[in-house]
Amino acid sequence: MLDFFNSAIFNIGNRAINTAQLVWMIMFLVSWVIVFRLFSTNGIKELYKKYEVGEKQQKKLRWILGLLLCLTSLILLSWLFKIDVAIATINDKAISAAHLIKALCVIQAARLIDWTISNIFIHGYYSNREKLREQRKANLIKKRDEKSDERGTSTLVQYIVYIIVFIFLLRSLNLDFNLYSYKVGEQTIAFNFTKILEAVLILFVARLIISMLTQIVLYGVYRNRNIDEGSQYAFNQLLKYVIYVAAFIIALEALGINMTLVLGGAAALLVGIGLGLQQTFNDFISGIVLLFERTISVGDVVTINGNFGTIHRIGMRSSIVQTRDNMTIVVPNSRLVNDVVNNWSHQNPIVRFEVNTSVAYGSDTKLVKRLLLDAVQIVPRVLAKPVPFIRFTDFGDSALFFQILFFTQDHLFNEDIKSDIRFEIDRLFRENNIKIPFPQRDVWLHKEDQPTPDL
Repeated sequence: MLDFFNSAIFNIGNRAINTAQLVWMIMFLVSWVIVFRLFSTNGIKELYKKYEVGEKQQKKLRWILGLLLCLTSLILLSWLFKIDVAIATINDKAISAAHLIKALCVIQAARLIDWTISNIFIHGYYSNREKLREQRKANLIKKRDEKSDERGTSTLVQYIVYIIVFIFLLRSLNLDFNLYSYKVGEQTIAFNFTKILEAVLILFVARLIISMLTQIVLYGVYRNRNIDEGSQYAFNQLLKYVIYVAAFIIALEALGINMTLVLGGAAALLVGIGLGLQQTFNDFISGIVLLFERTISVGDVVTINGNFGTIHRIGMRSSIVQTRDNMTIVVPNSRLVNDVVNNWSHQNPIVRFEVNTSVAYGSDTKLVKRLLLDAVQIVPRVLAKPVPFIRFTDFGDSALFFQILFFTQDHLFNEDIKSDIRFEIDRLFRENNIKIPFPQRDVWLHKEDQPTPDL
């Protein structure tokens, strides 16, 4: 049997082609024909349709597969016919054409992996999430741009895949080089280029883990348990801090840095820096307190120094407040912890507001009460429950005073709601001849009788 496979069939120049080499070539060609036929069937078209893969990405996939086919064909031919050419010698290792072709083949395989993850898994996940958001309208953190998040995750995956490939190629081709080295006692610590890439890779992987946990794993928990937006943000931020700190320590260890020396030096350094940056550290600790205590959360409507707005983000040092005038106010976290802050939506988002009005003496007070209730119930942003109610507050000098009390969840634009109620009050009073009096005063002049002069 071995003699059969080793028997020569024909010659190409000075090289004899045996049966085994011919069988390998046929099997390789057949396998690639099968692959390309699979990509031209209705099954792959249904896959494109299911994951909403655009024509541009389909064309990109065909290019990747075509180049991968050419490169693997060259590798197979080089192996079958023992064809190779030395190109250069680096670090006492010969670099041949086969090495370069294999490197290009690995890069194309990385591109294929990147395409699959980005267009099938990531794009498919975000598309399904958007559909679920529209169907369930769950109380989830609202993203400014879903497409932007998708692009960010895809870019992150690209960085990770290509850094792994780059490290693999540098080591397999013996192209790694030393950037810097120093001695600690009798131990020499060298900073190689691949070590720096590994440290960067660890940070990117940490970012990907955070993205997967917050947008995939915890997303389902938040949706099923209907967790409010502030709780989601607080837990996500704390999780992000923990993972980044752990990743930073692991990255330093990957560089060969002694963490005992680093932590000891950092403790001494922080004492000196803390004296100069005391307020900055105070803001940082206050930010952590806010995330744990949650007296103020993302999405809360607050009043700070007369500024009325929504907490948009709680950062490490400062928080962002977006006002109803669309202005952005940067507030140090220590101010939110130490100062008095009116939180309109803490624990219970329903808040009571009031509108004051008056009518002339002699008006039918029962009719006035009914008209005021009608006016407040017409405005759409006023809640039906708790029920709005009317108070007859006082007998004034020139009018009867009433107070309309209503409830709403739209705290940020409560002044607009009050304005709408006043418009309705004015309309209903005009239709029913209810007068809103002008301020008036009755002035009584007392004049003593003058004595009649004697005649």
